[in-house]
Amino acid sequence: MVTTTRDLLALAHEVELLIDRIDLAAPAERVEIEGILDGLLESAAQEVPDKLDALRHVALRLGALEELHRAEAHRQELRARSLARGAERCKRSAEALVRAYGDVQTTTTKYRLQQGPPSVQGPEDVDAWADEGWVRVSESKDRRAAVASLKALPGDEWPEGFRLVRKESIRW
Repeated sequence: MVTTTRDLLALAHEVELLIDRIDLAAPAERVEIEGILDGLLESAAQEVPDKLDALRHVALRLGALEELHRAEAHRQELRARSLARGAERCKRSAEALVRAYGDVQTTTTKYRLQQGPPSVQGPEDVDAWADEGWVRVSESKDRRAAVASLKALPGDEWPEGFRLVRKESIRW
């Protein structure tokens, strides 16, 4: 039974660990871990108001951790791009040296220019590519257009299998 802030932090930490285990577990193990997680959340408190407070605390804590990890992932992505730009700059400098001096042999490596596979350059206009049959077309669901269309039609005229659904979620 959760009663103190320390207990709430411990509960949030245990939930976080179980969620990580669920994501990494084999499908057969997931059911067992999900049961453990459900039991842990059920044991958060005896009274409904206390249980709601405990679950809110855990959800807010996990949400804060999510934001932290997203910010860190963004920072890591920026760092990776910086490193890639640095590596590309070094390669361009090395390529300029090899172009200026020709093949160079050191004690560890031979530096030379090598041709890569061919790539296509063509007009920016897609029509020229379409004339040759070199375009891709992909279809995807347009949910925004579907919602607008269904809202405009009376319910009895909606296509079969389609309906508008409102999701409910807890607010605090």
